[in-house]
Amino acid sequence: MIPVWILSLVLGVGVVPSACAATDPVVVAVQHTYEARIRLNGKVSTTQIKASDAGQAKKLVQAQFGPSVTVLSVKRVD
Repeated sequence: MIPVWILSLVLGVGVVPSACAATDPVVVAVQHTYEARIRLNGKVSTTQIKASDAGQAKKLVQAQFGPSVTVLSVKRVD
């Protein structure tokens, strides 16, 4: 399969580079399952979340539960 940007050069058609990147099937985000230990309203609990890394998992947990959550730890479980 010939990339769109190469066809645009050959055919002389203008293509916006960002449009090509948005449709590129090679760009894939790897998702893992993480388990986060959290403290919410004085109770310690765990939750699982899909993320690309531990930092993103922590941010997603904070976004889901709000500013009152404390993320105690995050570990990859898969």
